[in-house]
Amino acid sequence: MAMIVPKERKRGTVYYLVQNLRREDGTRYQHWIPCESFADAKLLKKEVSAAEARNEKYEIPLEFQILGTGVKAQIPALEADTKITVQQLVLMYIEHHSALGLWEAATRGIAESISKNYIFPYIGSNLIHTIRTRDLQAYYDDLPNHPAVQMRKSAKPKPISNRTVREIHKLLRPAFAYAVTMGYIDSNPVLNVQLPRLNKKKRKQWTFAEVKKAFQCCDDPTLLLMLKLMFAATLRTGELTGLSYEDVHYRTKDGKRPYISVKKELARLSQKNIEKTKTEVYFTFPQLAPNQKTAMVLKKPKTASSVRNIYIPDDLSEELRQHIAKQKKEMENNGFPSYDLLFCHPNGNPISDSTLVKRFKHLIRDHGLREVDLYSLRHSGATFKLTMSHDIKAVQGDMGHTSSEMLLEIYSTITDESRQELADHTDQFFKALDETEQDGQQTTKKTNEDDTNTAD
Repeated sequence: MAMIVPKERKRGTVYYLVQNLRREDGTRYQHWIPCESFADAKLLKKEVSAAEARNEKYEIPLEFQILGTGVKAQIPALEADTKITVQQLVLMYIEHHSALGLWEAATRGIAESISKNYIFPYIGSNLIHTIRTRDLQAYYDDLPNHPAVQMRKSAKPKPISNRTVREIHKLLRPAFAYAVTMGYIDSNPVLNVQLPRLNKKKRKQWTFAEVKKAFQCCDDPTLLLMLKLMFAATLRTGELTGLSYEDVHYRTKDGKRPYISVKKELARLSQKNIEKTKTEVYFTFPQLAPNQKTAMVLKKPKTASSVRNIYIPDDLSEELRQHIAKQKKEMENNGFPSYDLLFCHPNGNPISDSTLVKRFKHLIRDHGLREVDLYSLRHSGATFKLTMSHDIKAVQGDMGHTSSEMLLEIYSTITDESRQELADHTDQFFKALDETEQDGQQTTKKTNEDDTNTAD
């Protein structure tokens, strides 16, 4: 396989793709191919490696521009009359951005889905050099008049939401900026398009009393333990289902509290997108059906702040200890493979987000609980911690956020009980102030009387 080798030159670092080839007499030699950047070398590596496998010297295609001495991949040498459609541009941008290592597999998957469902069917065939801001504005304004693509066939049709329009904009704006950079067009027509306003709805979440009731009526021991841990450790769903035995740490002899280590997450990803992005996968679970395009994987969390330790109550720690001992024994007796997942199916396979959500919905339906989504339990946990501690930075650390702004704006729902408590504190302050004023007035009156008596 061809290697990428950086070399320092007067004009800066040049990245080379190096082929290891054989001559007819069997002697080895290397063929060095200069590239304009590491991203370009990465884009060409697969093609160059294929040529190396055939023992063929890679020849630079004529359709690529040669800037200096390096191959500039993904920049076709366009003639003046070359026509590029929106669909071609978006596909080029997705490939280029992935090669730069700026996207993970899930992000690329979202971009591909947005393109396929909402860009290509509407404006995909339009030539980019003919598009003006007014055309895109008309396109954005018209989208809510069309039905959104439903993931489930049984789902009730809904119009394309303002949020989806904004997601489309987040893809088109940099794609057209890329076209400007590449010299395909002179200016970016997306810059001045007016976006629809978002009607932000606060996520519904249970009160602390409702959380307690849900825990009390849950008759599924594994689900109950997962819900408790999601609430107490304010975990994301993929973080919860991706926990392993080694991530549970019990109270030590020196008194350090038990804690959970979050250093990976479970996700279902496109295998193609894993290969084309920077996604770091620790383990891929065996496929349940042949020729699946997606795979369940344990992957590195998206941000560095998501890797964290979260302290948990002693009672919850003991419940986890008993759960692990019981699960290990059952897995051993049944002879199923063990992946050391903290929560799994009886056969050892991971529990997907969709399966966990279904169990949670059954709990709500069977016990007449107020309908909320599973993820809101993480919000309830954050609100509980803020209410109890008033320590924003500590809760931010438990949530795995890079800043406290997201915590305060999205996750902290101040309960009515807390707001009433603030009013009680203010009331006590005013009462204390009134008492101080009354005491001062009485003291002044007594002092004046004493002064009068002394004068007499």
